[in-house]
Amino acid sequence: MIVRYATSELPAKWRDTKPIARFGTCLSIPDHSVCRSTTVRLQRELKSKASFLQRSRPPSQKRASNMQHARNIESEISAHGLSAVKSEMIEMDTGRIRIYFQGEGTPLVFLHSAACDNRQWRDISLNWSHHHQVVMPDLPGCGASDGFEADKWLTLENEANAIIAVADHLQQPFHLIGHSYGGAVALKSAMQLGPKLASLTLIEPTSFHLLGHGDRFEKAMLGQIDRFAASIEQAVMSGFDETAMMQFVDFWSGPGSWDKVPAAKRAALLPRAHKLPGDFGRLFNEDLRPADIAKLTVPTLVICGTQSPEPVRVLSRLIAKSIIHSRHRTIGWAGHMLPLTHRAQVNVLLEEHFALSKAALAA
Repeated sequence: MIVRYATSELPAKWRDTKPIARFGTCLSIPDHSVCRSTTVRLQRELKSKASFLQRSRPPSQKRASNMQHARNIESEISAHGLSAVKSEMIEMDTGRIRIYFQGEGTPLVFLHSAACDNRQWRDISLNWSHHHQVVMPDLPGCGASDGFEADKWLTLENEANAIIAVADHLQQPFHLIGHSYGGAVALKSAMQLGPKLASLTLIEPTSFHLLGHGDRFEKAMLGQIDRFAASIEQAVMSGFDETAMMQFVDFWSGPGSWDKVPAAKRAALLPRAHKLPGDFGRLFNEDLRPADIAKLTVPTLVICGTQSPEPVRVLSRLIAKSIIHSRHRTIGWAGHMLPLTHRAQVNVLLEEHFALSKAALAA
């Protein structure tokens, strides 16, 4: 089913005049050259009494002025009923995990994609933190979290253990949402979380290992990803981090996308290139099979964009086909970074999924 939402068809609380692109840590491409922070954007929206879903152009101000906005914003947030983002560090045997929280209520745990950290979800957090506790961990080796143990780098076990630690910390059922690499981690974690999960949402998960157990066409898609990953690894091993990151961004966001990223953002992304070969290695070496994920009983939503690379579109349908209690939804004209570029449409699907999951639990 292809879900095509025009702006006028969206519920008022999710309505957005333009797609939202973030500049904090993620691979989204802006349509203007001035970067904005969430703090500055929110400050402008609050002053104009506009909706938090409304996009406004960022002010062109010096860093000192922006810092003053950041110091002043907490009082404005409190005045409008929003809670500030808080963080905690969870100690594990394999290292420490930094988790960020906003709001109160049933927890929504969001897992970020590769080359990102928790800040991928800060805009969505503003949408949901009125009635939910939004939980945004930094996955191992990302953001403020520690890296991997040497003997656990071959699969997604380390990441899954981190999410299990988050679940133990929450001590109540929660909704788990993962995008791209975070979707693969969410799927791996779901196999061990059982009744701790209220629902599972996979937004273009990159669980490429599953393609190796599919039909001839699906295996061909795995071959395409394998060649792409090999080119990334070769560039990193040769010391060409910018080439690796350019290939990575252009594959997921379209040819020429890297050239549109502001210079400061490109400089921030380059140090993350060294982690990409390991991420691909974990995705390829994971041992989950379609028959394994078929055992999942948690209500599952799989979301995909029509403009995303073919391998991830094929994979999303394979996953949805394998999990009995799942639904597959496609957002027209959306690419791989759809949580950022089509946030309003994603929010509509999430709200519907949470409601259906609650009804199924009550039945």
